Amino acid sequence: MKVTLENIDLKYGDTYAVKGVNAEIEDGHSLVLLGKSGCGKTSTMRCIAGLETPVRGRITIGDQVVFDSEKNINIPSHKRNVGMVFQSYAVWPHRTIFENVAFPLQMKNLGKKEITDRVDEALHLVGLDGFQKRGASLLSGGQMQRVALARSLVMRPSVLLLDEPLSNLDARLRDRLRIELRALQQKLNLTCVYVTHDQGEALALADRIALMQNGKLAQVGSPGDIYENPASASIADFLGVTNIFPVLKNGHPGTYKMAEHRLELTTVDYTLDGDAIKACIRPEDVIVSGQRPDADSNNWAGEVSVASYQGSNVRYLIELDGGPAIEALVSRRDGPPAGKGNRVWVTASPSDIQILPAEVA
Repeated sequence: MKVTLENIDLKYGDTYAVKGVNAEIEDGHSLVLLGKSGCGKTSTMRCIAGLETPVRGRITIGDQVVFDSEKNINIPSHKRNVGMVFQSYAVWPHRTIFENVAFPLQMKNLGKKEITDRVDEALHLVGLDGFQKRGASLLSGGQMQRVALARSLVMRPSVLLLDEPLSNLDARLRDRLRIELRALQQKLNLTCVYVTHDQGEALALADRIALMQNGKLAQVGSPGDIYENPASASIADFLGVTNIFPVLKNGHPGTYKMAEHRLELTTVDYTLDGDAIKACIRPEDVIVSGQRPDADSNNWAGEVSVASYQGSNVRYLIELDGGPAIEALVSRRDGPPAGKGNRVWVTASPSDIQILPAEVA
């Protein structure tokens, strides 16, 4: 079911937690609200759920206006037909899996057969067939999160809201459940709003990402758009770009000079100017070689200060001669790894260097 947010403002006291948020989530799509702690992403989702009351704006779920500040409409949370999965599992340990999942249906006074059928269906969807009689205290963290998800799905919600549901799980389990959640959302054609501070999670789960900063939407787009074309250096930094250097426009066409060092950068985009621009280079786009490369530009000599073996890759921190330290992420298949203290050459293609404003205007 389609969800629309129009000019949403939310205040806590005199402070805006959410300011001027406009978003549209198409029916069957997944929108991920991404950002640092305190940026307003959970507050925005709680407005959709009816757990927070904005001071201004309008929220529509399907054809129903559930909130409108001008018309004094505010549909209670329990009448919005939204399911919510929280970071904490909120599973009753003294009850069975069946009793945990059946609870919201029992509150609606549904018949025993319908409750049983819907609980069995929900547990099947989350991969907990045969767990109906098991005590919740015997479950792992991943299984308890599945129970919490089943308890929301059993209500057959129009919209499913998920507030960092995987953050308490270990890394491998998080990776697996991401794929399962995405597969389930697509299988059910379910409209989802997912809150996270993990950019990898956002990329894996979203049809669209809304990146929030200071209570506002800083950039909205597909995962590919957000990753490949961040709107500012601060967004690039949040998305994992570790090589970010203040630069100034140079007199030579196509080149920038590092503001704090004597090195120059050649780029394919030479349009930005001013004191608040930065060059951004992804570590995976940095080439490391033991010999001087043939490339005409962006070749810098340096010394390896850190070499960290990471299985399929080696991550380097290289102190450039007369310049800053730069990070490189190099596949181990590209040759024998360099060690601490080795002299190397670093290269970055002009097309891989983005010149961005420090912040979104």
